[in-house]
Amino acid sequence: MKKVLVFLVLALALLALTACGGGSGESADPNCGVYDATSMEMMGFTLDVAEVYPDGFSIELLDGGKAKFNYEGKSYNMKWTLDGTAFHAEGGGAELDGTLSNGVMQLEDVMGTGLNITLVNAENGGAAPAAAADADYSWWAGKWYGWRVIYEAGGGYEELIDNGYDVVAEIEVDGATGHMTCWDYDETAEDALIDAQVSFGPGLTEHGCMTAESGEMFYEELSRADWIADPGSEDVSGVEHMICLEGTVVDSENSDDWYSYYVFLLPWGMTWDQVEEVQNSDSSTFLYNDMMPFHYEDWYLPQL
Repeated sequence: MKKVLVFLVLALALLALTACGGGSGESADPNCGVYDATSMEMMGFTLDVAEVYPDGFSIELLDGGKAKFNYEGKSYNMKWTLDGTAFHAEGGGAELDGTLSNGVMQLEDVMGTGLNITLVNAENGGAAPAAAADADYSWWAGKWYGWRVIYEAGGGYEELIDNGYDVVAEIEVDGATGHMTCWDYDETAEDALIDAQVSFGPGLTEHGCMTAESGEMFYEELSRADWIADPGSEDVSGVEHMICLEGTVVDSENSDDWYSYYVFLLPWGMTWDQVEEVQNSDSSTFLYNDMMPFHYEDWYLPQL
């Protein structure tokens, strides 16, 4: 449902724009270039850009205040301005506002819908800007603990909805790339549920975001951007250091069997006191009324 809402929001906004073609030359303005969407949030949900828009979603800034909005294989004319870091674009009755700095564009409350979009300059073959590539992503490195849950499902997985299970994870960081392994708390890393190559880039906070690149997720093939974890996401921003993975797994042998999941994680060694405090005062800020891992007290705390 949330994907349909985002699709309709942008489709309505594009009705007023005029389609165009053509490319652009090189620019002396360092802000010019192609900005690809890396993450979307709406109504408290983090959306998979690649799944919602498989043909791409980007904005190309050109010299002279011109821009092209590229969506579903088509291109639309717009005009853009930048006042400090305050970004504005408009065309055919549609307006976009947000910020632009260091190759990262963040559109806020798109067309008054509550949709937030982060786009990264992709002039160099889709890579993050040089400044972002040189960033320190060591914040992500180390061991993590939390829990996983299936929140939607079809076919044979429907009976697993809302079943949670504690997990442990390990994230390795090498510059702007790395590796993530995640397993059930009563298993070992050799029985990994997630075995993924990841990349790091600009996000909603100074820590950036972690994007799945390849590997396996719950014993199915993992594709690029199947999930994007960002500590600034509305899903987890109320808890310091928490990250959330969200995605959908479809059985490769039977597409009628599928499920959508969350994985909530905090760095190993941290207590979940802040989670308890928030949910006791206002649990409406969380995706679940009870965000505590099931074996937090009888398994995790004794190990600390």
